[in-house]
Amino acid sequence: MYIDRNAKFYGNAMLYGVCRLSGNVVCVGNMIVWKCCMRWKYGMLYVCSVAMQCCMLYVLGMLNILIEMPSPPPLKVAVVGFGNFGQFIAQGLRRQGHIVLATSRSDYSEYCNSHGMHFFRSMDEMCEEQPDIILICSSILSTETVVRSIPFRKLKADTIFADVLSVKQFPRNLFLEVLPPEFGVVCTHPMFGPESGKNGWNELPFVYEEVRISEGEQAHKCAQFLRIFEDEGCRMVGMSCEEHDRHAAGSQFITHTIGRILSHLNLESTPINTKGYETLLHLTENTVSDSFDLYYGLFMYNVNATEQIENLNRAFETVKQKLFGRLHDLLRKQIVERVPIQGKATKLPKKLNPKTLLSSTK
Repeated sequence: MYIDRNAKFYGNAMLYGVCRLSGNVVCVGNMIVWKCCMRWKYGMLYVCSVAMQCCMLYVLGMLNILIEMPSPPPLKVAVVGFGNFGQFIAQGLRRQGHIVLATSRSDYSEYCNSHGMHFFRSMDEMCEEQPDIILICSSILSTETVVRSIPFRKLKADTIFADVLSVKQFPRNLFLEVLPPEFGVVCTHPMFGPESGKNGWNELPFVYEEVRISEGEQAHKCAQFLRIFEDEGCRMVGMSCEEHDRHAAGSQFITHTIGRILSHLNLESTPINTKGYETLLHLTENTVSDSFDLYYGLFMYNVNATEQIENLNRAFETVKQKLFGRLHDLLRKQIVERVPIQGKATKLPKKLNPKTLLSSTK
């Protein structure tokens, strides 16, 4: 075989096993060459230098695929707060083959036994299992108390703390204040729940920020943890905690607020529902199914929520002014048209008293 001296090719490309790369590749024993780059010259097989270099770069870039590498051991993830959402997330962890530990105020031993998980009645017992990830799934209001109750001394030095709270700056600042500096911190928010994710997590957004992750083993475990949600089909959205809270106040908090307002109107289904009205009914049902503590947490622990409440109030006043402003003009026109040219006033119907209506618009 003749190879151009500029090819910088030293030895054969030894591959472990036979791999079909594409239709443009020929496998000859342990060597691969491109069909389009082969030609005969002086009765010998000639491979042009540029093509061979490209081939070798491709091989080097694909070594992680061509050579079978051992899979990393499953993560040991400790779920703190095993309510509906904690169980929902734990099911995804189990589907990806990881070990799930759980603890909560209520006893979920039976649930864990039937789903291949391990329940611990105390935080100390669970931490003695040396989990790789501590995943906080408690309510927003109880998070600080829960985190401060964790016996950090019983955990490994490279333990990673993560959360799934609907606000992000609060848990990030809490973790950085309370946790030992060697512990990793990654803040996440699955933008879905048991209802919206009941048919799978495909294309559902998963927001995350790697706040404090050291190089080496901790970085590998963090990547392995995030890959759980990626492999479940989530749309991974890297975003700072500040940006998340700004967007969440204008979307999630406003959604919950509108749903709470509508719930006080006691809306009911009718025989002539429009699609829009059914959407409002569905929004109200979903909103009130969440606890008021969750809604209060979205307000109390997001610095942008107060501004959104004020914006909503101003928007409602603007709409009211437009409605009553038009009514004011209509009533004025009716008054003028009812005044005779001779100056004799015509009584308006008692049901339509313009003075009363006009005063309500001031």
